[in-house]
Amino acid sequence: MVVLGLVGNLATGSVRLPPGAEPWVWAVTVTLAVAAIVVEMRRNRTASTPLAPAGAALSDTADQLAQAVRRQWQREEQQRRIHDPLALPVRWRAAPDEVIDHWVNIRRAPSGARIGPLAVAGSLSQIAGVYQRIPSRRLVILGPAGAGKTILAGRLALDLLMVRRPGGPVPVIFSVASWDPVATLAEWLTAKLVRDYPALAPTRPDEPGRAAALVDSGLILPILDGFDEIPEELHRGALLQLNADPDLPLVVTSRAMEFGAAIAGTDVLTAAAGIELDELTFDDLADYLPRTTRRVMIHDGQPTEIWKPVLTHLRDCPADPVSVVLRRALSTPLMAYLARTMYSDTPGRSPLDLLDVDRFPTAAAVEQHLIAGYLPAIYRHPSPTGRKWRPDQVHRWLAYLAAHLDRRGTPDLAWWQLRDTTFRTVRVLILGLVGGFPVGFIIGLLFGALYGTSMFPSVEVGIVLAMPAGIAAWFLVGLVVGIGRAGPHPARTHRQIRGQTRAVAKRLTRWLAFGLAGGLTIGLVIDSVAFVYGRAGGAGWVGGLALGLVVALAGGLGSAFETPVSVAAEASPSDSLTNDRRNAIRKIRTAGPTLGLGFALAFWYVFSDGGGGFSLIVAATVGVISGPVIAYAAVAATTAWGHWLILARVWLPLTGNLPWAVHIFLADAHNRGVLRQTGAVYQFRHVRLQHHLLAHPTTPAGSV
Repeated sequence: MVVLGLVGNLATGSVRLPPGAEPWVWAVTVTLAVAAIVVEMRRNRTASTPLAPAGAALSDTADQLAQAVRRQWQREEQQRRIHDPLALPVRWRAAPDEVIDHWVNIRRAPSGARIGPLAVAGSLSQIAGVYQRIPSRRLVILGPAGAGKTILAGRLALDLLMVRRPGGPVPVIFSVASWDPVATLAEWLTAKLVRDYPALAPTRPDEPGRAAALVDSGLILPILDGFDEIPEELHRGALLQLNADPDLPLVVTSRAMEFGAAIAGTDVLTAAAGIELDELTFDDLADYLPRTTRRVMIHDGQPTEIWKPVLTHLRDCPADPVSVVLRRALSTPLMAYLARTMYSDTPGRSPLDLLDVDRFPTAAAVEQHLIAGYLPAIYRHPSPTGRKWRPDQVHRWLAYLAAHLDRRGTPDLAWWQLRDTTFRTVRVLILGLVGGFPVGFIIGLLFGALYGTSMFPSVEVGIVLAMPAGIAAWFLVGLVVGIGRAGPHPARTHRQIRGQTRAVAKRLTRWLAFGLAGGLTIGLVIDSVAFVYGRAGGAGWVGGLALGLVVALAGGLGSAFETPVSVAAEASPSDSLTNDRRNAIRKIRTAGPTLGLGFALAFWYVFSDGGGGFSLIVAATVGVISGPVIAYAAVAATTAWGHWLILARVWLPLTGNLPWAVHIFLADAHNRGVLRQTGAVYQFRHVRLQHHLLAHPTTPAGSV
């Protein structure tokens, strides 16, 4: 509405230039605009043939990425308590011949050679050596749910990073459940790298970016975790994609049954060896469980370690039905960990409950009991920050997140996608209201104050009539930014002033070109309208050029000093959120005063009529109020942090779907081991926990 008022005054000829000045003004304006546009077009033409990073630079990028990946998975091993007090044994044997390729292909034997299988059996500490003995560098890791496939994949990545030479391939773990094979593997890997390591993203739309260069140069060793979680109808397409380049080193983890069904309808993974994880033995449990606690209980009138009666029964009565059921249930590292969490780490609980055959007649019943009791056991104590959430609240909130991931068909819990848990209609209304109300109020206030005495009976009536127009206009913004499925992505840059002289000049030049072009267009329209209505022309360039330059200056300063974050910087959801918040606030701080100054000068020039009726104090008030408010509304509507702030931090807690401190809750869930971190997103520690929450949106009776 402010712009419309400005345009109206210019079009009616209330602002005039000195006689004879119009041709010179237009000549200077057109010259500047054309020159800026030509400079921008030449710069784009020069960069129209993008070049991949040079070999040395790409090698350095790979080395920095290796540092970030190593730090991430070292921390994840600590968070998952894999070595507390010791790592559960993960052993494997060679996979059956029918699920792997011929050994002559795996070993890259020449035509006519007779070569037997490699010895690939081993244990957790030997995984890197086993992988490096495979000439094709292609491996499939098979095992049942909870058998330790992800743990083994993480250990493989860390061990390979320990022996990696500078410039060598970087092992990166990708949760492959969200891969739709419509996209090539290289495209999908590139997109995931850009998401988790923003510094690898292209800095311009016309360049490939370092992520694509790393993938194309073979400097990424993809470890694809969770092939079985890809929708069944996509298995064939995924295998065809993986076999399209049989020379590409890779590792794939999957449940054995699902992988067998997939290759039955297609073919084995070309040139890939295979290993299959073994179950835990009684000796493994007898060594691990007693070491997880020093708690004792009274049994048969004597104090004894809490696991001793259970293990004694399993050892002495192996054929007893309850022993068969319990040994079967605790045969995977996941269930052994859950049993440790529920009984070793929880005072007042006795594992003798597990010997109740009436309560737990099958291994599935034991597993369900351990999964249901996991969250109450984990959340029995407050977090290190002192926050304490009730287990039933935690269960409901996590179930809400599990349903969100199920609808999206992905295991990746991204903070910037939590906005999508809100219905689109509600999302549009909320974004439009939050952005539209303050903007509509300011526009209505200014419009009513400026025109209240001339167009309306009073200033108050002008405000009342103008506010709905401003709010309605901003609802259109809410409609545009809220209705799409894919919202804004987090910023991939941070502020850096030193060493940015050339980059700042280029960005300001680009914004100036667009500002002059836009201002010139607006000026032509204004003067054309004035000419049609018989008004004096020549004033349009003032408003149009001023508006274009103000927008160009605000946008240029908002992005002028931005530079990609470091590749070596550790990727995490909290860092991603913090960086995006800082970028958003910085844009408000930069664009707000700039827009305010531009609006103030424009109002003073247009409405003062030579300085008589509209004082500089009033104009400054207009700028101080309108600039920051409009900058806030723009940032709230167009940034990932703005959507997070409005929807995830306010609306979802108001509706009871998430806690008020969402970011603290998610970080705490990660610290407790409920969630795991993969780059810039979280995932549930295990898909079985996610499925349990989907099946039981509220706390099941008897689970606490």
